[in-house]
Amino acid sequence: MTEPFVRPMFYMPFASGGVHPHCDMAREHTKVWARTMGLFDPEYEELSDGAWSEARCIAADIPKFAAMTTPDVAPAELELGADWHTATWFFDDVFLPGCLKSGDRADTRARLDRLLAFMPVRPQMPPLLPNNALERCLTDLWARSAWRMSEDWRRRITGAWRTYFAGSLWEVDNLQRERHPDYIDYFQMRRDFGAAGIAAALLEMACGTEIRQDVYDSQPFQALFQAYRDLADLNNDVVSYAKDEASGETANNAVNALQRQLGCSLQQAADLTNDLMTSRVHTLQTAADEDLPALLHERGTSRHEQQQIARYIRALQTWLAGSYDWHETTARYGAPAAGLHLPTGLGTSAARCLQNLHLSGARR
Repeated sequence: MTEPFVRPMFYMPFASGGVHPHCDMAREHTKVWARTMGLFDPEYEELSDGAWSEARCIAADIPKFAAMTTPDVAPAELELGADWHTATWFFDDVFLPGCLKSGDRADTRARLDRLLAFMPVRPQMPPLLPNNALERCLTDLWARSAWRMSEDWRRRITGAWRTYFAGSLWEVDNLQRERHPDYIDYFQMRRDFGAAGIAAALLEMACGTEIRQDVYDSQPFQALFQAYRDLADLNNDVVSYAKDEASGETANNAVNALQRQLGCSLQQAADLTNDLMTSRVHTLQTAADEDLPALLHERGTSRHEQQQIARYIRALQTWLAGSYDWHETTARYGAPAAGLHLPTGLGTSAARCLQNLHLSGARR
């Protein structure tokens, strides 16, 4: 897959935790789990026009994504996270092409509403019986996840899925109508059809640290959270541009939206997207290091809770660094970026630090 522009060097000051030592076992677990759920049934490869298959899923190495974004969690949490991410990617690769083929918006909405019913905030009796692979996945994942978490958390993650589904409908509409949104419209909706909000809720569970609802709703936390979502989504847009171009889906890519808005070259749009990402890193840092601690102190939050919140924020930052690294290595988006290739592995963090010092000085 040929890169249509020289991929910019991303500013990422947060330390990656490397790869979870349980990664190989998570790969085997998730492969067996996906087969058991029926995710690799031949009908789904046909429905996705070849975008989804067992071979492609294994090549993408979704368990490694989980292992790089949550390198310190318990092995069982890693396996659970890898399963959740695999189901999410299945939705993205199989559901959207299916919608484009059917063209029946009412049926699409009904199917989405039914999927949400497999993630009830409160137990429902009798339980809904699954009819397809994705419904089987959600039945299993919800049973393994939801009932050890609070009702507030369950509302948050179901809300994140509802937002993701609504954003996906908007994404499908763009493709069906050949509509190219302006950049502001795109940027507002990109958070919705990205799955970073789901991943953030899953991270609370994996870390064993729930964010209290009043803290979650506060302005500093939301500033941090939205910056995290933007970084995850915009990084994906830059790295996946060649894949989106090959599949005719650049209408739903920030680089394309910015190029059309400004009338600039594709390279300039990619570089400007990277500048925006750098700015969002600084927003996240300020909220995490200054604004949120000041609010917690003002509210008299206990020392223990402050430490738990700080632990979760560090996990979000590690998640971002791991996501950036995974995007550079996965077969899902083709060849690694051209240009500077930093060494990876034990003892190479200094190289990343030097790169980030250069970028920080250049872009601040």
